[in-house]
Amino acid sequence: MMTDRIWILGAPDPEMEMIERLLVDAGEYVAAATVWRDGVRRRVTAAEAYAPDVEIGAGLRGLRATAYMVECAPAVLVGSSVDGIDWAGAAITIDHHRPGDPGYGRPPDEFLSASSIGQVIRALARLGAIPSSWRRMSAGWAAPLTPQYAEDGTPVDYVGVPWARPAAGGGDAWDIVIDAHTFARVPQEIVYAAAADHCLAAAYRGECPGVDPDALMRWRAASRAAFQRRAVEDVLADVERAREALMDAPVVRLSPEPWEPACGVHGRTGACWQSGGPDPSVRTDACYAMGDPLLVVDMRGQRIPELPEAAARDGVCFLASLTERDGRVKVVCQSGTPEQIKAFMRVWAPLQGLTDIYGDPARGFAGGYLAT
Repeated sequence: MMTDRIWILGAPDPEMEMIERLLVDAGEYVAAATVWRDGVRRRVTAAEAYAPDVEIGAGLRGLRATAYMVECAPAVLVGSSVDGIDWAGAAITIDHHRPGDPGYGRPPDEFLSASSIGQVIRALARLGAIPSSWRRMSAGWAAPLTPQYAEDGTPVDYVGVPWARPAAGGGDAWDIVIDAHTFARVPQEIVYAAAADHCLAAAYRGECPGVDPDALMRWRAASRAAFQRRAVEDVLADVERAREALMDAPVVRLSPEPWEPACGVHGRTGACWQSGGPDPSVRTDACYAMGDPLLVVDMRGQRIPELPEAAARDGVCFLASLTERDGRVKVVCQSGTPEQIKAFMRVWAPLQGLTDIYGDPARGFAGGYLAT
């Protein structure tokens, strides 16, 4: 198939599935990033998406197409050929995970333009390829975009710019500029997906314009159940069990300085922390130590379904560990404030001997690998 552009998608997850549906609806040419493993070519996992041997398949054979690399390594296009066949196109990165990515380090109120799906929408708008099913509105030059002209009198190009404005039913709705006179309404499920993917904990704290935390919670339950092919009630039950596990877990301080529990009753994450004061009826042996922003819940060594969802809902920063396909053990810090994530990356992780430390304080996550 001859085309002047191709979209290469990284590891599958609910957000990537939505990106793929969006691109297909827009009539775009989509392919998956792949790797050869054990004599078989298959789609990359999240751990493999930036590996040096990622392949882009046959979609670019003999082409000068532009390749939009969505959450996978643009390095696969470096060199004179792809699969031994010359390729002379250009690569555009669409990502928000690593320093240098267009969406890295962007705050919660910029979630739509910073998220990967938001970057895809911006690119489609600039290409004139927003799906025809999206609601169009005519606003002319009276649109709430300023200034309309630069100081030298030339028009300002706003194509692809997303912004929130008051919706008819109250709250905010997100629109994107198609041209100087036309705007398209971004579907609400895409807004939710962008907020959840970029900064879930912040979205639950109400820091993302146009995203109601309760509505987000309902959408997340339904969409995750559909992706897992399970009943919504089963997913919600897992979330509640994960919340209970967070309450009973020990805590770790991300800085070596000594600390004292603020309430002196429990010392862990029980109702003392959630209710704002000591609660002797809760039979836990410690409390969260209110007032110490560098304390996090230690869930390492446990395998608890829906743990990130539960932590994001309750605003609990946690540590967890997992073993990846290559056998490396990764320790993650998630649902954290910028202060907590910075402390993990700069102090705690190096003291623990972790390597390949990564993270984004603005998005509330970090991680590193145990030395082998």
